[in-house]
Amino acid sequence: MTEDKFTIKIVGHEDAYTSHIKVKPSTPLRKVFAGWAELHKLNWRYYRFMYDGVRLHPDDDKGHEYTVGEVDLEEDAMVEVMLEALGGAAHP
Repeated sequence: MTEDKFTIKIVGHEDAYTSHIKVKPSTPLRKVFAGWAELHKLNWRYYRFMYDGVRLHPDDDKGHEYTVGEVDLEEDAMVEVMLEALGGAAHP
């Protein structure tokens, strides 16, 4: 049984960081994130990946790595990526 590859679009916070990536349902999300980051010479750990308004995590707290198929990414799915904001409000 072979898995067919398909293309997803990762849309960066700037057009320069937008990419089309070929994946299979069994592709780990960590590999997708790292591949996008490598294309743009960035560290994926500083970015947040969102699909349909839900944050995509590469794994759970038990160490299970999620795959493209497990999070229901399909052909032409659009994943948004943005720089993760850390910190809080300044107090006067």
